[in-house]
Amino acid sequence: MPSAGHGSGMRVIDAVAAFVSQADRTGYFDRTSTWCGPPGWLSSIGPAARLIRTAYKMRFIMDFLELVTSRYSVRSYQPRPVEQDRLDRILEAARLAPFGSNRQPWKFVVVRDAEIRRRLAAACWNQQFIAQAPVVIAGVGLTPDRVMRCDVPGDPVDVAIAMEHLALAATAEGLGTCWIGAFHQDQVREVLGVPESAKVIEVMTLGYPADSPRPKDRKPISEIACYDRWQ
Repeated sequence: MPSAGHGSGMRVIDAVAAFVSQADRTGYFDRTSTWCGPPGWLSSIGPAARLIRTAYKMRFIMDFLELVTSRYSVRSYQPRPVEQDRLDRILEAARLAPFGSNRQPWKFVVVRDAEIRRRLAAACWNQQFIAQAPVVIAGVGLTPDRVMRCDVPGDPVDVAIAMEHLALAATAEGLGTCWIGAFHQDQVREVLGVPESAKVIEVMTLGYPADSPRPKDRKPISEIACYDRWQ
């Protein structure tokens, strides 16, 4: 987890970068409506502009690493509903995910109905927290027989990328998610009305967490990565 110093440094960088970026872009200081020069004035002063850009990049990198670190599998949810604007932004993140050959071979079934969520929980090996979550999203592949040229099925790859975009966007919105891979394909398909021509790749719960993050146990980079050739 990030240290206290890390968090404080990020807040300073964030505040400075946002302040000067606003001033440079619009010619006004944020919130004060105080004119400080024509748009782009700050970028014209050379070294200061480079410092500003560096600070803004640092802020983005630190934000993203904190986001990835803070994401965890949530298995207990508050009854609080997920606001539509938040849900729209999360789905937009999934829509913008990369995919092969511009196929966009997916559909996301967003479930808010309590009875359907209950039936989904039963179809997912009776994992009851699925019924507790105010939203459940099923990622469905539309071309289940498609195999990429690398001899790997295409839909699971494309849909998984989109679902991870969804999970990270949810974390950024203060929400929690959990990947669900333990489910009966035929039962989930029946509950959601998914046709035989498509396949449910993943189910994901979504909502405000009622539990707390747990420490992540991950292998070291030296064990999972090698350079230039397999080792």
